[in-house]
Amino acid sequence: DFPGVFYEELERLSTEGCVAFFFNGALGNQSAGNPDNQQGWPRIQTVGELLALQVKGASNDILCGEAELHVGYTRARLPKSLAPGLMPEDVILQTLEIDDLLLTFFPGEPTVEVGMALRQQALDRGYEQQHVVGMANDGLLYFVTWEQYAQPSYENALNFYGPHIAEWFYEQFAYMMRKPPADGETLALPGLPTELADNSHYLPEHHSIPGGTYVKLEGDADTRGQQKGRLLGELLNEKVAAYVERPITEQRLTPQRGFWGVLPGFIDPMPLALPALAISVRPHLQMISTDLRRELEGVARSADMHFDKLWLLQHIGHLPHVDDRDALFALPFCTMVAVLGDRAEGAPLLVGRNLDWAMEEAHYVVEVAPDTGRRFLQVGFGWNSGVMTGMNDAGLVVALERLPLDKYAVENQVALELILRDILTTHSSVSDAVAALQELPPIPGYQMLVAGFDEGEAAAVVLSYGDQAELREPEDNRLLGVDPRLPVLDATTRVRYERAAALLQARSAFSVDTLQDLLQDADSAQPSANRIWNDETRHSVVFDPQRRALHVTFPDENGERGPFTTFSLQGE
Repeated sequence: DFPGVFYEELERLSTEGCVAFFFNGALGNQSAGNPDNQQGWPRIQTVGELLALQVKGASNDILCGEAELHVGYTRARLPKSLAPGLMPEDVILQTLEIDDLLLTFFPGEPTVEVGMALRQQALDRGYEQQHVVGMANDGLLYFVTWEQYAQPSYENALNFYGPHIAEWFYEQFAYMMRKPPADGETLALPGLPTELADNSHYLPEHHSIPGGTYVKLEGDADTRGQQKGRLLGELLNEKVAAYVERPITEQRLTPQRGFWGVLPGFIDPMPLALPALAISVRPHLQMISTDLRRELEGVARSADMHFDKLWLLQHIGHLPHVDDRDALFALPFCTMVAVLGDRAEGAPLLVGRNLDWAMEEAHYVVEVAPDTGRRFLQVGFGWNSGVMTGMNDAGLVVALERLPLDKYAVENQVALELILRDILTTHSSVSDAVAALQELPPIPGYQMLVAGFDEGEAAAVVLSYGDQAELREPEDNRLLGVDPRLPVLDATTRVRYERAAALLQARSAFSVDTLQDLLQDADSAQPSANRIWNDETRHSVVFDPQRRALHVTFPDENGERGPFTTFSLQGE
């Protein structure tokens, strides 16, 4: 390409014996200019000759003299790779210092932003100039900043070493610089939360409850993440293996067309399929808060797993290319109801929900007490950081289910439960929460029950995501999570919600106890899937938003409901 023309032209313009050099800079998201808009060989010729002329002009002003040279060299262990079978575990890093000029040799292609951040770090140390040399000693593809990691780009799609690879390089090269650190500079990863060095044994508050475990996460995002990773690291790694890696190896999580359709069974698709799937959901990071993203990063680091694997696990029901969905990839089907006003005994609002999930899971009630934002409770599974069932300390309740509608494809969608997690952290009223959800791009097939208070008045709505977002309000102070009159419903959902509607009509008002009974209804005349409490019910919850109380039960070893446990967000 143009460097070849540059070599020849510069040597022709210079004194005999001149040897021209060309160093790639921070070339990750750069391309050569083309001032005359030429194509093919004329472009190569023009760019190379113009570059040679500029370099020759600059070289005429260089004064030669004595210079002190220093070569820095290290072999560093890289962060965890998303493709360990393809990418190395360590790499050679080098620097070259020529007086106050620092050349920094990257084993791949950093973006401009990575190069500029490193340059500022060197200038702050007292170097007069710093330049990146790319593609030196190895070609480990692309290195992007934390901000760029979530962007859908070619460079990000070929970044295999996690969201903090740029900070890793800043740290490595900082140690290799001979000039002393500037005032206030720390050699901990810039912008990256540090480990809980003084609390390596730290675990969050947790204890057993009937049928499950209660966990309290508190502090800033990184601290909460590390608490969860330390407590549940083994579980998280088991779920990645069971829900992500094993289905890939068995080719249940790969496309059935093109290259993948003819892949022989004796070839392990993992090295290619895992990065491809991870990269496909990476842009969804743009839809969650920085706080949640930092927490997830803390979880991954503390659980000793690659961040992309954890992020992929959060999207297990939304992964692309799954043509034949078995139980592993089925999204939850549930029963959700709310009663308000004269239909609720002893409270202005009560909300009930059962969550049905085909896979056997360990059950958790997690209380999240962030240093900034609203405190909340969520009921679910230890590996899932999103909220499918939860309430915050303002009495805002969210519950989520997915309709089994064939017309709505589940392909590469953001896991909406992660959005609900942010909703609980930042919103207090029903109207504000619904307004935020309505701003999302269409995510078809979801039904969300949002309940709580608007200016002190009880409120509850169901937000349906079909071809467009639609709101459904209570009828006669009763609200079903799904309207059984919808013509597109499958038979199972219709029967279950018709039963719930009949039970709601049979009583004039519901208390916490009687709403619990409704959720435990198991009509013996119906097959299990049609029942409100069925073989796949994983938790049953009644919310009392006014008292900030949550009553939850999990099935026992026989599939029967266990005792209810009550949690409160009102005081201690």
